[in-house]
Amino acid sequence: MNMQTWPRMLELAMEHGWEPANDVDFGFYELNEGNRVSAKDARNLAAALERAYEFLPKRETMLPKLKKNGEPNRGEKITVYDFFSGREARALVKKCTAFCRKGAFEIW
Repeated sequence: MNMQTWPRMLELAMEHGWEPANDVDFGFYELNEGNRVSAKDARNLAAALERAYEFLPKRETMLPKLKKNGEPNRGEKITVYDFFSGREARALVKKCTAFCRKGAFEIW
């Protein structure tokens, strides 16, 4: 997962009830510096992503909102639901959910 996708994955999870552990700042999880996600946070992250999955559009909704250069069309806002819309992006959320269910991990 890249540094554009990971923060959006966290945002999606937060919109569905995930919060980092009390002693961890959200920004800590955005950095790819070997920061460790605890087993409890990982399981809670997985549960939130699982809840979010049903709200993700099955059809691609982001591409129609973009210009050819990749910038949003005037007045368009790209939401996390747009970002994770469509078959491939939804599959990535499923893959991340399964990974988080395995427990603690490091962010590189």
